[in-house]
Amino acid sequence: MKKRLLGGILLISIIFSIINSISYAATDSYAVKLKADKTSVKAGETVAITVRFEDIKIESGEKGIGSYEATLEYDKNIFEYVSMTSAQNWDGAIYNAETGKFASVRSDSMCTSESQDVVTINLKAKTSATIGESTVSVKNIACSNFEENVPSGDVSIKISIVDANTGDNNNQGSNDNAGDNNNQGSNDNAGDNNNQGSN
Repeated sequence: MKKRLLGGILLISIIFSIINSISYAATDSYAVKLKADKTSVKAGETVAITVRFEDIKIESGEKGIGSYEATLEYDKNIFEYVSMTSAQNWDGAIYNAETGKFASVRSDSMCTSESQDVVTINLKAKTSATIGESTVSVKNIACSNFEENVPSGDVSIKISIVDANTGDNNNQGSNDNAGDNNNQGSNDNAGDNNNQGSN
């Protein structure tokens, strides 16, 4: 009985320590969006997916965001990791290929509330990739003003793997903070034939 009580106390202590480590004001928020430079790729081609922070409203302590961490998830049977390129004013992102975790801090050590791109993730479609749609996600997102960590919802974007004989697709894809994909593909090329033969 005594051991069970001590175990319960220890569990509660751990829970409270976790809560305290990620405490933040209820009004603190920001939006995370993903944007790809193309909605479809052929085997061997690379897609660049940019992570962007918008509507930054972190008022507790120093205002804005000074660092972030997140986890990259994608189908390793479809894509292979190439690189990450940090945006201006951000240090080179540190990426752990085993866990998918990546993180960076602002190079000026200052917090900002300006909407901005923070990093671009480059993935290459494998030659053995199956034709179809594949999802790339950024999860476990947490931004910090060096005083508090503020989490955000997971985001994802869908990229199509197309046959090598398919025409090039230069449409850009994007998503919103709820993780929905709002990409809409449209073809505005209408071929009208107005030639009329007369004798």
